[in-house]
Amino acid sequence: MMTDPTTLLPGPVVAVVTLHRSETAVALAKALVAGGVPALELHCTPAVAAAAIPAILAEVPEAVPGVGLVATPQDVARAIADGAKFLTSLGTTPATAA
Repeated sequence: MMTDPTTLLPGPVVAVVTLHRSETAVALAKALVAGGVPALELHCTPAVAAAAIPAILAEVPEAVPGVGLVATPQDVARAIADGAKFLTSLGTTPATAA
């Protein structure tokens, strides 16, 4: 079942961001929200995401951080545990979607 993506996110644009260090996440989220782009699809290592997503949620409540390129059920569980508000995948298997 397809869902209209405009009902899931706060705007028509999602910033796709590659983070190499979690220390830059909050400043980047603040700048994007100020520019009218609150949805951030983060591409980063699990360690960076584990620090970046909670920091963004705590310091930039208008931001909607998500995780991109999830591929396994472990990726999904980790992103959800970190607080991701949405996930993207190049392809979804039944196990990943469960």
